[in-house]
Amino acid sequence: MDSKELNKIAAAALCAGIAFFAADEIGAVLATVRRPIEPAFAIAVPDAARAVPPIADRLRTASAARGEAYAAVQCSACHSFAAGGPVIVGPDLYGVAGAAVASQTGYDYSEALQRVGGRWTAARLDGWLTRPASFAAGTKMGFGGIADPATRADTVAYLLTLSGPVRPAAIAATPAAATAALPPPSPEQVKAGEQIAEAQCSACHSFDKGGSAMIGPNLYGVVGRPIAGDGSYGYSAALSAHHGPWTVAALDDWLLKPQAFAPGTKMGYPGLASDTDRTAVIAYLRSLSDPR
Repeated sequence: MDSKELNKIAAAALCAGIAFFAADEIGAVLATVRRPIEPAFAIAVPDAARAVPPIADRLRTASAARGEAYAAVQCSACHSFAAGGPVIVGPDLYGVAGAAVASQTGYDYSEALQRVGGRWTAARLDGWLTRPASFAAGTKMGFGGIADPATRADTVAYLLTLSGPVRPAAIAATPAAATAALPPPSPEQVKAGEQIAEAQCSACHSFDKGGSAMIGPNLYGVVGRPIAGDGSYGYSAALSAHHGPWTVAALDDWLLKPQAFAPGTKMGYPGLASDTDRTAVIAYLRSLSDPR
């Protein structure tokens, strides 16, 4: 192939390139792309900032009958709901409200749930039913959870009825009911609790009426007060995420192991392992309130 042929090929390629570039520029002018002012159709996006009402509020309008119907469809393949009922895939749920977490005899609980500790309060049942795998990472419970807050409240309301004729005080959901079913603490318990609090808590908390926040909040009137509800103290996001009041059960869970009650809390205290000591401290805290 001589040089003339090579020149012809090169010229053809060059002309093709120029033509392609010119066509692209002309097309851009003739067909200008404009972004629409409004989208052709709207995509619904959930409002993540909309807070779910606390379980105490949702229980006021919840239906135990609806919860029973839901449980019969969604839960009965794995759980029984009768007093003395058998273990199926999961434990019997009669009396679960107010009971210690992972305490049903005859059932082999996961280590993840055993580490939670404390009792099944209404708030904890709500948290568990929201997403078991998030409540106790590593649980063998395969249920994905109940996304609808109203359905969860109905289910919790049903579980609250499965506790015999008298509901445990541990599941009280409102400030007024925080200690309503409990006998008054004995003077001996109050005194013992005061001594424990003085030795282990007074470096961080004040206990007198109107006392100021220290490293932690003032604890006068804490029983029945909304969790993280003292406006004079800056609570952690972990504790602020808890709703409802400081019931006796919630205080027992908190004092047992604060980090398990609210993972990420800035409370550095490891907890009170002794049931007797926690009972005494709670008795003392119950005494720190104005007469009703």
